[in-house]
Amino acid sequence: MTKKTGNAPKSSVEPADPSRLRSLMRQVPHSVVVITANFWDAIQYKIISQGMTVSSFNTVQMEPKPMISFNVRLPSKTYTAITKPNTENQFKVHILKNDSDGARIADSFTRGNDQHPFDLLEEAGVSVEHASGNIPEINHESVIAVLSCSLLPSKQIKLDNHLVLVAEVKSIRQRDVDQMGLIYVNRAYAV
Repeated sequence: MTKKTGNAPKSSVEPADPSRLRSLMRQVPHSVVVITANFWDAIQYKIISQGMTVSSFNTVQMEPKPMISFNVRLPSKTYTAITKPNTENQFKVHILKNDSDGARIADSFTRGNDQHPFDLLEEAGVSVEHASGNIPEINHESVIAVLSCSLLPSKQIKLDNHLVLVAEVKSIRQRDVDQMGLIYVNRAYAV
């Protein structure tokens, strides 16, 4: 790379401002995954499934044990489902294909509790498997892979109303090797 002088755009250093940082980070592509979990609700006497879309998913290490991380804003029903007693801190990460169906699946889990995301998926013809009380698994051609993970509570970091979570990847079900994962940039899925 050759060094140029005199042509660089002018810049200034200013104090960190949340709105400026947010605006800047919107220009940085982030991977998008869906995390699912469930727990036994003794009051309703049934298994409750929860899920959320995450754009902070990352690998932490591959060896000696593969580990991933992501951030959660509290309160979070999915985090509560993962950490409920008798769930063994288990959850699934769905890596989505970078296409309109992958974006639709991710978007289903961004609407809060107005309509249950699993109902939205089933209405759209997307299969969700709940085999014998297991963690919900989205079964669709736009799901590239599903990671079965176990949260490591001793590794989490609390920052005000957010948590940075670390989990061990226990198994991988890979459906499509040659597909690019879904990304989010500038307030939109980049499909």
